[in-house]
Amino acid sequence: MALQNMAAMRVEHIARVMAPAVEYLFECVHELISKHQNKPLTIKLRGQWVSVDPQAWRTKRDVRISVGVGAGNKESMQQQLMNMFGAQLQLAPVGLVKPQHMHATMTELAKLAGFANPAKFWGDVSDIQPQPPQPSPDQVKAQSAMQIEQFKAQQDAMKAQAQQQIEMQRLQMQAELDRNREEMDARQKTLEAQQRAELEQQKAMIAAQQEAQRMELERYKADLDASVKLQIASMGNQTTLETSQPKTDPRIEQVIEAMEELKEEYESPAEIVRGPDGKAAGVKRGSKVRKIVRGPDGRAVGLQ
Repeated sequence: MALQNMAAMRVEHIARVMAPAVEYLFECVHELISKHQNKPLTIKLRGQWVSVDPQAWRTKRDVRISVGVGAGNKESMQQQLMNMFGAQLQLAPVGLVKPQHMHATMTELAKLAGFANPAKFWGDVSDIQPQPPQPSPDQVKAQSAMQIEQFKAQQDAMKAQAQQQIEMQRLQMQAELDRNREEMDARQKTLEAQQRAELEQQKAMIAAQQEAQRMELERYKADLDASVKLQIASMGNQTTLETSQPKTDPRIEQVIEAMEELKEEYESPAEIVRGPDGKAAGVKRGSKVRKIVRGPDGRAVGLQ
Protein backbone atom coordinates (compact mmCIF):
# COMPACT_ATOMS: atom_id res chain seq x y z
CA MET A 1 0.00 0.00 0.00
CA ALA A 2 2.88 2.36 0.85
CA LEU A 3 4.55 1.59 -2.49
CA GLN A 4 1.32 2.41 -4.32
CA ASN A 5 1.05 5.73 -2.51
CA MET A 6 4.65 6.56 -3.36
CA ALA A 7 4.05 5.71 -7.03
CA ALA A 8 0.94 7.88 -7.07
CA MET A 9 2.86 10.75 -5.52
CA ARG A 10 5.55 10.39 -8.17
CA VAL A 11 2.97 10.49 -10.96
CA GLU A 12 1.39 13.53 -9.34
CA HIS A 13 4.79 15.25 -9.18
CA ILE A 14 5.33 14.60 -12.89
CA ALA A 15 1.88 16.02 -13.62
CA ARG A 16 2.69 19.18 -11.69
CA VAL A 17 5.84 19.66 -13.74
CA MET A 18 3.91 19.21 -16.99
CA ALA A 19 0.98 21.44 -15.91
CA PRO A 20 2.39 24.74 -17.32
CA ALA A 21 3.01 23.07 -20.70
CA VAL A 22 -0.54 21.73 -20.81
CA GLU A 23 -1.85 25.19 -19.88
CA TYR A 24 0.14 26.78 -22.72
CA LEU A 25 -1.13 24.08 -25.12
CA PHE A 26 -4.76 24.87 -24.31
CA GLU A 27 -4.09 28.60 -24.71
CA CYS A 28 -2.88 27.86 -28.23
CA VAL A 29 -5.97 25.79 -28.95
CA HIS A 30 -8.15 28.62 -27.63
CA GLU A 31 -6.41 31.15 -29.86
CA LEU A 32 -6.77 28.99 -32.97
CA ILE A 33 -10.46 28.32 -32.35
CA SER A 34 -11.27 31.96 -31.65
CA LYS A 35 -9.49 33.07 -34.84
CA HIS A 36 -10.79 30.54 -37.32
CA GLN A 37 -14.19 29.45 -35.95
CA ASN A 38 -16.76 32.06 -36.99
CA LYS A 39 -19.92 29.98 -36.30
CA PRO A 40 -21.38 28.74 -33.01
CA LEU A 41 -20.54 25.17 -32.03
CA THR A 42 -22.79 22.62 -30.36
CA ILE A 43 -20.88 20.54 -27.83
CA LYS A 44 -21.80 18.18 -25.01
CA LEU A 45 -21.02 19.77 -21.65
CA ARG A 46 -21.73 18.02 -18.35
CA GLY A 47 -24.07 15.57 -20.08
CA GLN A 48 -26.06 18.25 -21.96
CA TRP A 49 -25.78 19.66 -25.46
CA VAL A 50 -25.06 23.41 -25.38
CA SER A 51 -24.35 26.04 -28.04
CA VAL A 52 -20.92 27.78 -27.78
CA ASP A 53 -19.77 30.86 -29.75
CA PRO A 54 -15.92 31.02 -29.92
CA GLN A 55 -16.09 34.63 -31.14
CA ALA A 56 -16.94 35.63 -27.57
CA TRP A 57 -13.64 34.20 -26.30
CA ARG A 58 -11.32 36.80 -27.89
CA THR A 59 -11.28 39.06 -24.86
CA LYS A 60 -10.71 36.09 -22.51
CA ARG A 61 -13.01 37.67 -19.96
CA ASP A 62 -15.11 34.52 -19.46
CA VAL A 63 -12.40 31.93 -20.25
CA ARG A 64 -10.09 30.41 -17.68
CA ILE A 65 -7.67 27.54 -18.32
CA SER A 66 -7.21 25.30 -15.33
CA VAL A 67 -5.12 22.13 -15.00
CA GLY A 68 -6.62 19.63 -12.57
CA VAL A 69 -3.70 19.00 -10.19
CA GLY A 70 -4.66 18.27 -6.60
CA ALA A 71 -2.81 19.11 -3.41
CA GLY A 72 -2.54 15.48 -2.27
CA ASN A 73 -3.32 11.90 -3.23
CA LYS A 74 -6.82 10.73 -4.20
CA GLU A 75 -7.66 9.17 -0.83
CA SER A 76 -6.78 12.27 1.13
CA MET A 77 -8.75 14.51 -1.24
CA GLN A 78 -11.79 12.23 -0.96
CA GLN A 79 -11.53 12.36 2.81
CA GLN A 80 -11.27 16.14 2.77
CA LEU A 81 -14.29 16.42 0.49
CA MET A 82 -16.29 14.08 2.73
CA ASN A 83 -15.39 16.18 5.78
CA MET A 84 -16.38 19.29 3.86
CA PHE A 85 -19.68 17.69 2.87
CA GLY A 86 -20.40 16.82 6.51
CA ALA A 87 -19.77 20.42 7.51
CA GLN A 88 -22.05 21.59 4.71
CA LEU A 89 -24.85 19.38 6.01
CA GLN A 90 -24.50 20.89 9.48
CA LEU A 91 -24.44 24.48 8.20
CA ALA A 92 -27.23 24.07 5.63
CA PRO A 93 -30.06 24.84 8.12
CA VAL A 94 -28.55 28.24 9.01
CA GLY A 95 -28.26 29.30 5.36
CA LEU A 96 -24.46 29.37 5.00
CA VAL A 97 -24.52 26.48 2.51
CA LYS A 98 -26.69 26.45 -0.59
CA PRO A 99 -27.60 23.56 -2.92
CA GLN A 100 -25.02 24.56 -5.53
CA HIS A 101 -22.25 24.29 -2.92
CA MET A 102 -23.24 20.76 -1.99
CA HIS A 103 -23.61 19.89 -5.69
CA ALA A 104 -20.04 21.05 -6.35
CA THR A 105 -18.74 18.87 -3.51
CA MET A 106 -20.54 15.78 -4.77
CA THR A 107 -19.36 16.49 -8.33
CA GLU A 108 -15.72 16.59 -7.20
CA LEU A 109 -16.21 13.33 -5.30
CA ALA A 110 -17.56 11.69 -8.46
CA LYS A 111 -14.59 12.93 -10.44
CA LEU A 112 -12.13 11.59 -7.87
CA ALA A 113 -13.93 8.25 -8.04
CA GLY A 114 -13.00 8.10 -11.72
CA PHE A 115 -16.33 8.99 -13.34
CA ALA A 116 -15.94 11.33 -16.31
CA ASN A 117 -19.55 12.50 -16.23
CA PRO A 118 -20.75 13.30 -12.69
CA ALA A 119 -24.08 14.49 -14.14
CA LYS A 120 -25.15 10.84 -14.29
CA PHE A 121 -25.32 10.80 -10.50
CA TRP A 122 -26.22 14.38 -9.51
CA GLY A 123 -28.82 16.57 -11.16
CA ASP A 124 -28.41 20.17 -12.17
CA VAL A 125 -28.96 22.68 -9.39
CA SER A 126 -30.76 25.01 -11.79
CA ASP A 127 -33.53 22.42 -12.16
CA ILE A 128 -34.42 22.69 -8.47
CA GLN A 129 -37.50 24.78 -7.94
CA PRO A 130 -36.94 27.47 -5.33
CA GLN A 131 -38.97 27.03 -2.19
CA PRO A 132 -41.74 29.57 -1.75
CA PRO A 133 -41.17 32.12 0.97
CA GLN A 134 -42.81 31.56 4.32
CA PRO A 135 -46.07 33.50 4.66
CA SER A 136 -46.22 36.40 7.05
CA PRO A 137 -48.33 36.23 10.23
CA ASP A 138 -50.97 38.43 8.58
CA GLN A 139 -51.09 36.10 5.60
CA VAL A 140 -51.37 33.07 7.90
CA LYS A 141 -54.18 34.78 9.78
CA ALA A 142 -55.97 35.67 6.55
CA GLN A 143 -55.58 32.12 5.24
CA SER A 144 -56.91 30.70 8.51
CA ALA A 145 -59.91 33.03 8.39
CA MET A 146 -60.54 32.05 4.77
CA GLN A 147 -60.33 28.35 5.63
CA ILE A 148 -62.76 28.87 8.51
CA GLU A 149 -65.20 30.65 6.22
CA GLN A 150 -64.85 27.89 3.62
CA PHE A 151 -65.49 25.28 6.31
CA LYS A 152 -68.57 27.18 7.50
CA ALA A 153 -69.83 27.47 3.93
CA GLN A 154 -69.33 23.73 3.42
CA GLN A 155 -71.16 22.97 6.67
CA ASP A 156 -74.03 25.27 5.69
CA ALA A 157 -74.23 23.64 2.26
CA MET A 158 -74.26 20.16 3.81
CA LYS A 159 -76.91 21.25 6.31
CA ALA A 160 -79.07 22.73 3.55
CA GLN A 161 -78.66 19.56 1.49
CA ALA A 162 -79.63 17.39 4.47
CA GLN A 163 -82.70 19.56 5.15
CA GLN A 164 -83.67 19.35 1.48
CA GLN A 165 -83.40 15.56 1.57
CA ILE A 166 -85.49 15.42 4.76
CA GLU A 167 -88.13 17.66 3.18
CA MET A 168 -88.21 15.50 0.04
CA GLN A 169 -88.64 12.37 2.17
CA ARG A 170 -91.42 14.06 4.12
CA LEU A 171 -93.21 15.06 0.92
CA GLN A 172 -92.85 11.53 -0.45
CA MET A 173 -94.26 10.03 2.76
CA GLN A 174 -97.12 12.55 2.76
CA ALA A 175 -97.90 11.77 -0.89
CA GLU A 176 -97.90 8.06 -0.11
CA LEU A 177 -100.20 8.60 2.88
CA ASP A 178 -102.58 10.69 0.77
CA ARG A 179 -102.59 8.05 -1.94
CA ASN A 180 -103.34 5.30 0.60
CA ARG A 181 -106.09 7.42 2.13
CA GLU A 182 -107.65 8.03 -1.27
CA GLU A 183 -107.50 4.33 -2.06
CA MET A 184 -109.14 3.47 1.27
CA ASP A 185 -111.84 6.12 0.71
CA ALA A 186 -112.52 4.76 -2.78
CA ARG A 187 -112.76 1.22 -1.43
CA GLN A 188 -115.06 2.37 1.37
CA LYS A 189 -117.30 4.21 -1.07
CA THR A 190 -117.40 1.21 -3.39
CA LEU A 191 -118.29 -1.07 -0.47
CA GLU A 192 -120.98 1.32 0.75
CA ALA A 193 -122.45 1.59 -2.75
CA GLN A 194 -122.45 -2.19 -3.05
CA GLN A 195 -124.14 -2.56 0.33
CA ARG A 196 -126.75 0.08 -0.58
CA ALA A 197 -127.43 -1.70 -3.86
CA GLU A 198 -127.85 -5.01 -2.05
CA LEU A 199 -130.11 -3.37 0.51
CA GLU A 200 -132.28 -1.76 -2.16
CA GLN A 201 -132.45 -5.08 -3.97
CA GLN A 202 -133.47 -6.84 -0.76
CA LYS A 203 -136.06 -4.14 -0.02
CA ALA A 204 -137.51 -4.45 -3.50
CA MET A 205 -137.59 -8.23 -3.19
CA ILE A 206 -139.26 -8.04 0.24
CA ALA A 207 -141.79 -5.50 -1.05
CA ALA A 208 -142.59 -7.77 -3.98
CA GLN A 209 -142.98 -10.76 -1.68
CA GLN A 210 -145.14 -8.72 0.69
CA GLU A 211 -147.34 -7.65 -2.19
CA ALA A 212 -147.64 -11.25 -3.34
CA GLN A 213 -148.47 -12.37 0.20
CA ARG A 214 -151.04 -9.59 0.54
CA MET A 215 -152.71 -10.58 -2.69
CA GLU A 216 -152.62 -14.24 -1.64
CA LEU A 217 -154.09 -13.30 1.73
CA GLU A 218 -156.88 -11.30 0.11
CA ARG A 219 -157.68 -14.19 -2.16
CA TYR A 220 -157.52 -16.59 0.77
CA LYS A 221 -159.82 -14.37 2.84
CA ALA A 222 -162.31 -14.16 -0.01
CA ASP A 223 -162.26 -17.92 -0.45
CA LEU A 224 -162.53 -18.40 3.30
CA ASP A 225 -165.47 -16.01 3.60
CA ALA A 226 -167.28 -17.82 0.82
CA SER A 227 -166.56 -21.20 2.39
CA VAL A 228 -167.72 -20.04 5.83
CA LYS A 229 -170.92 -18.65 4.41
CA LEU A 230 -171.60 -21.88 2.58
CA GLN A 231 -170.93 -23.96 5.69
CA ILE A 232 -173.17 -21.76 7.84
CA ALA A 233 -175.99 -21.97 5.31
CA SER A 234 -175.62 -25.73 5.09
CA MET A 235 -175.58 -26.14 8.86
CA GLY A 236 -178.70 -23.92 9.19
CA ASN A 237 -180.62 -26.09 6.83
CA GLN A 238 -179.63 -29.42 8.42
CA THR A 239 -179.71 -28.75 12.19
CA THR A 240 -181.70 -26.76 14.67
CA LEU A 241 -179.92 -24.36 16.89
CA GLU A 242 -180.22 -25.35 20.56
CA THR A 243 -179.34 -21.87 21.83
CA SER A 244 -179.50 -18.42 20.47
CA GLN A 245 -175.70 -18.48 19.78
CA PRO A 246 -174.55 -20.84 17.05
CA LYS A 247 -171.79 -23.32 17.80
CA THR A 248 -168.61 -22.56 15.81
CA ASP A 249 -166.80 -25.31 13.92
CA PRO A 250 -163.18 -25.88 15.23
CA ARG A 251 -161.87 -25.81 11.68
CA ILE A 252 -163.30 -22.34 11.27
CA GLU A 253 -161.50 -21.21 14.43
CA GLN A 254 -158.17 -22.53 13.08
CA VAL A 255 -158.71 -20.67 9.84
CA ILE A 256 -159.49 -17.48 11.74
CA GLU A 257 -156.31 -17.85 13.85
CA ALA A 258 -154.25 -18.37 10.70
CA MET A 259 -155.78 -15.27 9.20
CA GLU A 260 -154.95 -13.28 12.32
CA GLU A 261 -151.30 -14.44 12.15
CA LEU A 262 -151.08 -13.51 8.48
CA LYS A 263 -152.63 -10.14 9.24
CA GLU A 264 -150.16 -9.52 12.07
CA GLU A 265 -147.25 -10.55 9.83
CA TYR A 266 -148.45 -8.33 7.02
CA GLU A 267 -149.03 -5.25 9.22
CA SER A 268 -145.75 -5.56 11.19
CA PRO A 269 -142.70 -3.60 9.82
CA ALA A 270 -140.01 -5.66 8.10
CA GLU A 271 -136.61 -5.86 9.88
CA ILE A 272 -133.35 -7.07 8.31
CA VAL A 273 -131.65 -9.72 10.46
CA ARG A 274 -127.85 -9.80 9.96
CA GLY A 275 -125.48 -12.69 10.64
CA PRO A 276 -122.09 -12.63 12.45
CA ASP A 277 -120.35 -11.49 9.22
CA GLY A 278 -122.57 -8.39 8.98
CA LYS A 279 -124.46 -9.57 5.90
CA ALA A 280 -128.28 -9.80 5.73
CA ALA A 281 -129.35 -13.31 6.85
CA GLY A 282 -133.15 -12.99 7.06
CA VAL A 283 -136.27 -10.79 7.30
CA LYS A 284 -138.30 -10.48 10.52
CA ARG A 285 -141.98 -9.49 10.47
CA GLY A 286 -143.70 -9.65 13.83
CA SER A 287 -142.48 -12.78 15.61
CA LYS A 288 -141.66 -14.72 12.46
CA VAL A 289 -138.20 -14.75 10.83
CA ARG A 290 -137.76 -15.94 7.26
CA LYS A 291 -134.25 -16.77 5.97
CA ILE A 292 -132.86 -15.16 2.83
CA VAL A 293 -132.02 -17.60 0.04
CA ARG A 294 -128.84 -16.68 -1.93
CA GLY A 295 -127.71 -17.83 -5.37
CA PRO A 296 -124.24 -19.17 -6.38
CA ASP A 297 -122.94 -15.60 -6.83
CA GLY A 298 -123.89 -14.71 -3.23
CA ARG A 299 -126.78 -12.43 -4.18
CA ALA A 300 -130.25 -12.75 -2.53
CA VAL A 301 -132.80 -14.54 -4.72
CA GLY A 302 -135.72 -15.10 -2.33
CA LEU A 303 -137.07 -15.94 1.16
CA GLN A 304 -137.79 -19.36 2.70
